[in-house]
Amino acid sequence: MGYSTIDELRERFDKEVERFSNIETGHQAAMDSVLIMEIITDAAKRLCPDASDMLDMGCGGGNYTIKMVDKLPQLNCTLMDLSPNMLKCAKERVEAVTAGAVEVIEGDFVSTPLPENKFDIVLSGSAFHHLREEEEWGTVFKRIFRSLKPGGCLWVSDVVRQQSDAVQEVMWDRWFAHLDGSGLEMTHEEFRAHAEKEDTPRPVYFLLQMLVDAGFEDVDILHKNSFFTVYGGIKK
Repeated sequence: MGYSTIDELRERFDKEVERFSNIETGHQAAMDSVLIMEIITDAAKRLCPDASDMLDMGCGGGNYTIKMVDKLPQLNCTLMDLSPNMLKCAKERVEAVTAGAVEVIEGDFVSTPLPENKFDIVLSGSAFHHLREEEEWGTVFKRIFRSLKPGGCLWVSDVVRQQSDAVQEVMWDRWFAHLDGSGLEMTHEEFRAHAEKEDTPRPVYFLLQMLVDAGFEDVDILHKNSFFTVYGGIKK
């Protein structure tokens, strides 16, 4: 079974805008979604209290940006996503709450250019696990590093993979227990096949090393529950 293409991912997410646009529940398939939005935005605000510009990579319906703007109301917000439908929804929702400007970037993380030295804060929620080869991860983190101003920070909420196959199975069991409670409409086998086609999550150690290699300092893990992890670093 081959991986999903960029076009296939775009087509799927174009049809799922509503699922990624509820600020009260966050991404319901993810564990601790609401808590994670609080943690990630609290960290960004504490590190960059005078931030003027932020980038939300894989913005979906705009939940992370809306939560960030609630804490820093003057932010200029750049929204990035593959899906034009997601971008349209996110732009409308963010424009309704921010006093700053709102821009959009439609494209993938690997080939779409980012402005340099522009952002104080870069956030990403449940998006980077669609990256494939190690080179892609390195490229994306280096681009983000260059896009940040000195003193800026990157915080990522995403699915990770466990180092041990046995522990990986434990975490699958925990995730399925959560998914069953949230109304999963696939069998466990169907869901795993779907995830394996679309996703290439990486272990935490790999991700932190990629950040260090890109130039980030004070790399850290802010939260982890099963596969769901918040990690990031600072451009000193």
